[in-house]
Amino acid sequence: MPIIHNFGLTPIHTSYDPKPGPLHLAQRFDWEATFDPYDECGLLGYGPTERDAIIDLLDQYHERQEEECYLQTNSTSGTNQDRAA
Repeated sequence: MPIIHNFGLTPIHTSYDPKPGPLHLAQRFDWEATFDPYDECGLLGYGPTERDAIIDLLDQYHERQEEECYLQTNSTSGTNQDRAA
């Protein structure tokens, strides 16, 4: 049964979906976490526990935020360097 958590930002949807395969490998992906509502370009966290799946999702979210900030900073500084030349 899907579970929705609300941490004050966007709700997080978790679900338990055991995968077939060798137990030591498959269990790493038993839980899934997504932001609710999920879009096809969205992030998807996995883990052997619900908590681990949420942590994986939030880690991916923070990495994406850092990448976007880096890209914005570099595109702005590149524009300023072009103007100075």
